[in-house]
Amino acid sequence: MVLQTSEKVAVKESDSIEYEVIRVHKLFDLDNSTLADYIADRKCFVVISDKVYNLYGEKIAGYLEKYLRCQYVLFPLEDNENNKNFETIQNILYEAKKLGLGRKDIMIGIGGGIILDMVGFAASMYRRRINYIRIPTTLIGYIDAGVGIKTGINFDGAKNFIGAFYPPEICLNDYAFLQTLPIDELKSGFSEILKMAIVVDRHLFDLVETNYKILLEEQFRNEIGYKVMHMSIYDMVQQLSTNFHEKDLMRLVDFGHTFSPFIEEYSAYRISHGHAVGLDIAISTEIAFLMKLLDKESHDRILKYF
Repeated sequence: MVLQTSEKVAVKESDSIEYEVIRVHKLFDLDNSTLADYIADRKCFVVISDKVYNLYGEKIAGYLEKYLRCQYVLFPLEDNENNKNFETIQNILYEAKKLGLGRKDIMIGIGGGIILDMVGFAASMYRRRINYIRIPTTLIGYIDAGVGIKTGINFDGAKNFIGAFYPPEICLNDYAFLQTLPIDELKSGFSEILKMAIVVDRHLFDLVETNYKILLEEQFRNEIGYKVMHMSIYDMVQQLSTNFHEKDLMRLVDFGHTFSPFIEEYSAYRISHGHAVGLDIAISTEIAFLMKLLDKESHDRILKYF
């Protein structure tokens, strides 16, 4: 809406935020056209974690070769926090420009939270914004990094200091990637599930508490695991949806994120995001107990995971 008086012209307009997080079974099987249908005839620049590429690169390349009739590039990228910087973003933008990606074309990120953050940020800047698709491959990617609209990179020693609020066109979750995740990665992602369970969802906490051992043993790849992930995603989006642009900084979803950025930074990112969140939850729980804000039973139920 544009308003005017004799003294000024005022613009009042707001973009609506619309995107979906969808579970897709065997996304890169050759008889599954889901991703290809979303890409359609657009040029496509696919940034993939080097770890995922080493495990699934041949399968993903075969899928793209079968379905895509447009130009595309599959671009493996080192997946670590020290690589999450402007230089890497410039490389993504340069390669996308070399492909000739236009405003109606698309970027795709395949990997964990680091890759998804960088691709989202690059897409927000390229040609002043083009669409992108998220394909998480880690537990923390499914329930955290793939869910909201924040993108970002590290800058001058500060985690995610530079970024943008920019939602994906869609987030496609294929839980088959969980089968190759090491146990340490699963435990890292579990901290974000536990965060949501503690702050907003008693039923989720009870479900996790009862099934924690089997969830890890079966890599969340069972009906309980799917339910736990779906509940975590729903709880996260429900909390974010009224405050996507963080106008209110008092957010329940920031539980576990008071001390964790400093833990990550001062460990030179040797401590992963999920494990840092877990340490933060433990510290915050202990502080709440000492301040008599949390009873002993709740304190013990939370800290037994750490």
